[in-house]
Amino acid sequence: MRVLFVLPKRFHFDKNLLAKYTVWGETFDYVRRRCDVEAGLLDCDLGWVTQRHLIEQLVTRHHDVVVIWSASVADVPASLEVCQLVKELSPETKVMVYGDGPIYAAKLFRHAGFDAIFSGGDPELAISSYLRHVSNPSSRGGAGRRVANVELLVDGQYVAPGPPEITPPDQWGFPPIDALPIDEYQAYYRNKYSHEKRLYPADVLSVTVSRGCTYRCHYCPTPLREGRNDRRRPVDQLVVWLEGVAGRFSQVHLSSPIFTGDPLWVHEFCRALLDRGIQLQWRTTVRVDQLDEPLVKLMAEAGCKTLLFGVETLYSERPEAAEKADVGQLAAASALLRRYGVRGKAFVMLGMPGQLRADILHTIATLRSMDLVVRPSGYTPLHHLHKMTVEELLQADLEQYDKKSFYNPAMGLSKREFFQLLLRNDPEER
Repeated sequence: MRVLFVLPKRFHFDKNLLAKYTVWGETFDYVRRRCDVEAGLLDCDLGWVTQRHLIEQLVTRHHDVVVIWSASVADVPASLEVCQLVKELSPETKVMVYGDGPIYAAKLFRHAGFDAIFSGGDPELAISSYLRHVSNPSSRGGAGRRVANVELLVDGQYVAPGPPEITPPDQWGFPPIDALPIDEYQAYYRNKYSHEKRLYPADVLSVTVSRGCTYRCHYCPTPLREGRNDRRRPVDQLVVWLEGVAGRFSQVHLSSPIFTGDPLWVHEFCRALLDRGIQLQWRTTVRVDQLDEPLVKLMAEAGCKTLLFGVETLYSERPEAAEKADVGQLAAASALLRRYGVRGKAFVMLGMPGQLRADILHTIATLRSMDLVVRPSGYTPLHHLHKMTVEELLQADLEQYDKKSFYNPAMGLSKREFFQLLLRNDPEER
């Protein structure tokens, strides 16, 4: 069986390539190691890749399945275009989609006639289960056939997914450095016009550390995609892999919804890095209310250089209503990070329900006064998409739903002011 993994092209507000190593690359790595397939990658998002490259794959080589990574809702229109192209040029090829796109806009993928639609859970298990389904003709017949984490198109009707299943963490894939276009990714970070150049070294790498989040933030897709239970790689397995890449990459992003969600695991991980003498700079995502001095000190000693955390918003007139951390917690955390030479980066949302212009400016000014790097993004009401009909979804400008540049004038900022903040510039006072 021959399988082609495709990442569609779209016009981004900006790019964060880290998920290409994890949600895309690690999924590919799992499938090629555990399924009897010939698997290839085509990143149409690269600047030099044209439609010709995809058409050449479809016309000159037979693929049994094309797996499209619709990374976000903003990628849905491009994903639909790729599916249409596959169906026209290679009608016998099955088309599957996974990512956040089908989690929020499954109706559109059903409308377009995708053969398999990811419904949540671990994507590598969904894809491998579907590939086994396709490769076993005796399993295809009848609407009673169900596949874990996948909606199947059977005889013109969609069959609900089987009981949800997860992949044991010790079986998760690792970034396939041999298969990903690493040189092109690093060239993007080196580009002098790249916004990301200010945030990451050119040779940054990302690897999944944990999945799942116990918190219930309505704007976050993580619980829908990964579940609410915290699951982590075995420390020994992860540390051995990191030791193997430490000489090639100067910094690794440890991808985790909340790295500090399991303090015992964090202590074991940091001690393992120190005991093995691994010289590696790393960064990860935490919650401010889970930080204390012994933990920050240990992480800094083990190579942690940046901690990222959600603040979302503070309120100028209602300090007690802070979304995730109050001013006192943030000030204490900022002082702690400075003490141990760790940079703090705060995520802020613009346009949250009930948030006013004064709250936005107050939030950013307060965080900057604490010497924190502020990363603003537009609050994106993804949860509203579930309520939309197919017709409404087709009319919606889904490329706005990128979790970065969604603009809502109700926040009290002009569109110019909104983008000034996203570009790290203060709007003019008025």
